[in-house]
Amino acid sequence: MRQARKKGLLNDKDKRLRLSYAREMTRVLRDHSDYYTNHVAFYLDAVSFVHKNDPRKAAIQPNSRVWRKKGEGLAVTAKGSKTLAGGIRLHVLAAIAWGKGIILSKVYNKMNGDFFAEFVQNNFNLCFGKAGPKTGRKRLF
Repeated sequence: MRQARKKGLLNDKDKRLRLSYAREMTRVLRDHSDYYTNHVAFYLDAVSFVHKNDPRKAAIQPNSRVWRKKGEGLAVTAKGSKTLAGGIRLHVLAAIAWGKGIILSKVYNKMNGDFFAEFVQNNFNLCFGKAGPKTGRKRLF
C-alpha cells in the first residue's frame, strides 16, 4: 500500500527547541495557573472536513468502500482520497475565546501567505475586541 504523505521527521534541534518550550511553559503555568483563561485572548485554528452531496448514491455504488478495506472494522481506517466520490472539502478558519465560544469563522478555499496576511489584517482587531480585555491588558493569541 502506498504511503499517503510523509511528514517531516524531527531532528535533534527540533527536539531541543520543543523540550525548552515545554520546560518554559511548565514554569509559567506553575506561577500562573490561569494562563490559558486570563492571558490568551483567543485560539485560531484551521479545520477542514469532507461532506457528501448525495451519500445514498455513493453508498449503493459497488466497491464504494474508500475508507476501509474488506474485512476491516470501523476502528481500523485507512486514508482515502482527500475528496471522496460525490464529496466536497470544506475549509474553515475558526477563532475561539474562553467563555465566549466561537467568535469568528471564515470559509476559505486555499491557504497561502497572502490570504493569511489579509485575514490577519482584516480580522484580528475584531477578534481581540470580541474576546474582551484580559488580565493586565496582556492579550495573546
